[in-house]
Amino acid sequence: MLILKGLKWAERKFKKLQLRFFSSASNHELLIQNQRVRSVRLLGGFNQIGISKAGRFSCTGLLDNQKVKIYECHSEEQVRLRQICEKSSFNGVSFPNLMAFDKKYVAEKWIHGLSFSKLSRSERTAYEHKLESFLNNLHTLELTTEEKSATHNSFCYLNDFLLSRLDPWLCFEDIGIFVDKWKQHYKEVSDLIPDRVSHPDLHEENIIIEKQTDRIYIIDNELLGYGKGWILDHRNSLFANKKNSHKCLQTPEIEHFINITWALRCIGSDLVSNHIHRALALAKNWTESSI
Repeated sequence: MLILKGLKWAERKFKKLQLRFFSSASNHELLIQNQRVRSVRLLGGFNQIGISKAGRFSCTGLLDNQKVKIYECHSEEQVRLRQICEKSSFNGVSFPNLMAFDKKYVAEKWIHGLSFSKLSRSERTAYEHKLESFLNNLHTLELTTEEKSATHNSFCYLNDFLLSRLDPWLCFEDIGIFVDKWKQHYKEVSDLIPDRVSHPDLHEENIIIEKQTDRIYIIDNELLGYGKGWILDHRNSLFANKKNSHKCLQTPEIEHFINITWALRCIGSDLVSNHIHRALALAKNWTESSI
């Protein structure tokens, strides 16, 4: 046990040294939409430097001497959805301006300000209403027929992230059974849950209050999508302790599906965090008792 802990400590130290080396290397360049981004610095990865928790490339750089954040999108349709959201009005809450984009990558203006996590309790209270309204307004954002067609396959948090990251683990019987049962429940309630714009990553570190304008910005948008993933947005957000306001969907079948989908999320998070035994136990508990 002590040897294992020592190895994990050494691995964490090595990753920190890797991050320090690569993040300080600023002589690299890349191209987005034929625009040259200079002084590229890789952002800290979850398991690999420059690769985000969502499994996508992520870095910062200078575009026309202005700092930008660059990240890889799931699809060209997700890039289109990001454009639509930038142009929409959310009453004091904004997405950073898009400085450049192509079919795969987006460069957002870097927002200089204070992270929501650094605010005092009284300061947070002053912004929370706007943030909760933002999430509700995002879910009810009206898309034109053309926009729906252009973004329908942009990114689905449920299928393209929560479900797909369990693929390598399906050889474990309990996880395989759990996933099959989840898919069955999904088919049963799919027609009852409308497709909506979703942002499942609205936590404190991804919210910045801009210094000059006092405006709220959402800065991490790799998981922005369209589909049924919005049912977990509240649980994933800083409003996790507040009840979802979409009362029209509160039927026993949908509530059960939301709970089993949250279990899907927890199992995946445990697996990528190397808590294998806990993930297998959770899958087994669900398959034996709740599903």
